[in-house]
Parts: sequence; C-alpha cells; structure tokens
Amino acid sequence: MSDTVVVVVERDELVQLIEAALRSAIATQVSGVEWVDARSSGLGRRLFQRLAREGAFPTFKRGRSYVAKRSDLDAYIESQRVPVDPPQEPEPPQPPPSLHDPIAAALAAGRLRVVRKRP
Repeated sequence: MSDTVVVVVERDELVQLIEAALRSAIATQVSGVEWVDARSSGLGRRLFQRLAREGAFPTFKRGRSYVAKRSDLDAYIESQRVPVDPPQEPEPPQPPPSLHDPIAAALAAGRLRVVRKRP
C-alpha cells in the first residue's frame, strides 16, 4: 500500500504557499551562478556566438553550444558602454561684419560673391 497524502487548503493559503515557494526558488537562483547560452543571453544568437568565438568574455563549450556566466556577460556589456558627453554649450553667435567694411557687409548679405578667374 502506498503512502498517499491529500492536503486540503483554502485558495488563499495555497496562493501564499506558491508565492513563498517561488520566492525561495528565485532567491536560490540569484545567489547561485546563472549560466546563459545564445538563446537566453539577450544579445541575440548570432552576436552571442560571434563574441564567444572572439573571446570577448569567458565561455565554456557545452556540447555544440557555448555557455557563459551571466555576470561575465553583464561585465562585458558594461565595458562596451559609450560614455555620454556632457551637452555642448552652443557657440556664441558671430558678430555681424562691421559696417565700415562694405565688401564684408556685401558678402554677409549675399549681394556679393567671390569668383575665381580661370587661367
């Protein structure tokens, strides 16, 4: 005779038990090493495989595929971050050519243009 146990609980208690089990499983997974492959890396299959072949981050061969630690992959991605330059202040507007120079004023107004003679 088998030892079969049937437990009857209320719906709310069952939900709490499931939530507690999930929290425990997630906490265990977070504290352990998480391994990712080309499909679960978030980089895309081809990019992950190319970077793995190039040695961009430490990988291990598992069968025909590469696997890497999530922490190594995250460190590589962080190292590739492009620094954001602070916003450049706009250049101050150039003062208009002085009015006492009629050639410069005509050039600025577009009434005059410079033409080169051909030899």
